Amino acid sequence: MNYTHHYGNLITDALESVSPLPERLRADLHRSVVGLLDSALIIEEPCASFERKPAEMASTLQVDERFAGALDRIVAAVEADGLAPHYMKMMREFATAMFTLFSTDEQMAKVRAWVAAGSSSCFLMTDAGGPSPAHWKTQVRMAEGTQMLGVDKVWAMGGDGDLFAIVAASVPNGLYPTAFLLSPEQCRALRRTEAGPAMLDGVIRLQNVKGKVEVSNADKLTRGGPTMLNRLLTIVRPQLVRCLMSHLKWLARNGRAELDDDTRKAIESIQAIAAHLAVRPYGNSVVTQVMAAKFASNELLARLVADGRVRTPADQRDLLAFTKMEGSSYRCLREIYTKAYAYNRPAALKAA
Repeated sequence: MNYTHHYGNLITDALESVSPLPERLRADLHRSVVGLLDSALIIEEPCASFERKPAEMASTLQVDERFAGALDRIVAAVEADGLAPHYMKMMREFATAMFTLFSTDEQMAKVRAWVAAGSSSCFLMTDAGGPSPAHWKTQVRMAEGTQMLGVDKVWAMGGDGDLFAIVAASVPNGLYPTAFLLSPEQCRALRRTEAGPAMLDGVIRLQNVKGKVEVSNADKLTRGGPTMLNRLLTIVRPQLVRCLMSHLKWLARNGRAELDDDTRKAIESIQAIAAHLAVRPYGNSVVTQVMAAKFASNELLARLVADGRVRTPADQRDLLAFTKMEGSSYRCLREIYTKAYAYNRPAALKAA
């Protein structure tokens, strides 16, 4: 078994099931995978093959044409102007898609009223406890007959004024995180502190959010089922990748990044794959392909910084930050591997 190709193919096979990859990009991704193998993957008994795939469980869940058209226009605008002037437009479209797909009529009415009153939305996903929900510090606990949501989220993108928020939280005995819709009044009970300098030419301010607030079952976003957050990320990640690739082109055109021919081919390949995935209905294979596309985007951004191809420290910081937001390379690889391992684990373990 060649470890480089054996584990690297977890990423590249998923991408090439959508479109062939340039040779340099494939080789770079395989090398990246080797650098991210953790002790469990190296020491424990490996799978000899990852050929068996889970049964396809596609659904009809798909964003509407208005959302797809809006993101097409944003991607084109980012290539013309850079990501900074259009980032919040992109985030508002993501929020609209989320509420349209996963909120009830009553929750949607509340959101419209909050927006009309001047509040803006904030998505609290990244947890102070790390990437695994099993270790999250944001948890729901019962206290004297009431549900208390303890919030400890980091690096959230929000403004100065009133916010309403979607908070991803772990719940007792839950297999998946649950999303809660918090009103501006509930959000005011949480402490918000600055988290480092602003990003993207000062456009994006990051905040840490911490505190406790009482919640009820009416605050839960349940319309999308227990995998709602996974479905949401599968919808928005390809669009984020498309915008990041357009931003790289803008940086190069304005002398802020240097792209060679291999890098330009990689950008076009990743962007084309992301565009294809952005209009696919949610399903098992799409989840894996989307995580592989985010992995490829992460590693391309990181390589440009590591190779000294990005001129300013501010741009370097922006690109490296986006390699961690909404799916780091390690997290994407781990989730892809875990799914593949479940269907291809060694015979001795299957027997046990």
